[in-house]
Amino acid sequence: MIDSRIDEFFLGMEEDGSVRLIETHVSKVYLTAKRAYKRKKPVSYPYLDYSTLKKRKQACEKAVKLNRRTAPSIYLGTRAVVEDQLVVDEILNV
Repeated sequence: MIDSRIDEFFLGMEEDGSVRLIETHVSKVYLTAKRAYKRKKPVSYPYLDYSTLKKRKQACEKAVKLNRRTAPSIYLGTRAVVEDQLVVDEILNV
């Protein structure tokens, strides 16, 4: 599954294994010593829909746009998660 491979990648970013994963019903946040990476889970609820890559990307871009107004040095942008030259997910880089 792509989800487990993405988890493995982010959790293995620090050689000492110090990456922390915080999980909510809609997101996964990978905390490293210097950065945080937030992934929207591919879920759909009556109040939000992140079921497609396009919708998750739009949600990440919207979060950056809204939060950069008050925290520009924290919200660094979005990044594509690429596997075999295909974009498989989008993350928020903070």
